[in-house]
Amino acid sequence: MALLKKIKTKREVKKEKELRAELLSQIREAENFDAEIYVKNVLSTIDRKPAKETLHERRERYNRLREVHRSNTSLTRPNFDDPVP
Repeated sequence: MALLKKIKTKREVKKEKELRAELLSQIREAENFDAEIYVKNVLSTIDRKPAKETLHERRERYNRLREVHRSNTSLTRPNFDDPVP
């Protein structure tokens, strides 16, 4: 019975140490957080959003893709020779 209690206590201590280490890492991360840099990063990401594609640009892109894919195919003609003499 004492051995089981000792094993259980070791497990609880291990879990407690992991929890404390995780909390300390979160505290360090929060201390290093700079709201101004975060906001600048978010705003720069929003500014880099690509412009909406116009109807003409979309048609041109589809036509280019269609031409590229058509040129990459090779058709083989079926052979209709009668195999039975």
